[in-house]
Amino acid sequence: MTLAPNGAARIRPGVIVAMFVVRDIEDDYWICRTYDGSSVGENDVNVAKDFEMQRTPHDGRTEQRIIGADVKDVTYQNYGPGGVTREAVTIGANNEPVTTTQAITPAFVKWNGEPESEFRGSVIWAEQGIARGTLATSLAGDAITWIDTNRAGRGFGNEFTGT
Repeated sequence: MTLAPNGAARIRPGVIVAMFVVRDIEDDYWICRTYDGSSVGENDVNVAKDFEMQRTPHDGRTEQRIIGADVKDVTYQNYGPGGVTREAVTIGANNEPVTTTQAITPAFVKWNGEPESEFRGSVIWAEQGIARGTLATSLAGDAITWIDTNRAGRGFGNEFTGT
């Protein structure tokens, strides 16, 4: 492992891992700044969310999920701002739709933008240089090359209980 110029670690040829602080939240990616544990970088860097937390690949689609001991069709819809909440709809025991509101937990907290502040917001680890890229694009249509490694184990909470 070697260190890249910005303090990021090069873990294997072509792959870099770095720490970032979340500055803002979009549907499929975080707008971040580099972070070395004590200071925040000056430039924004787009970091794709973990695939399961991205809105675009899931919004309005019906996907099969294991709920309890059953495999059920679940439709994800009505994502909130930044894609941090959504509704999950499945068919209940009486053939009636069951809607559950889900939120990413633990929640992401945006950095307040104050360079001298003790509060840095949510810190994530991301990597760059993965095969076939992140499949995410910015609002401007640019490919996003960094992806959140989701070391904090975040995901949508309040999954179905099978009822």
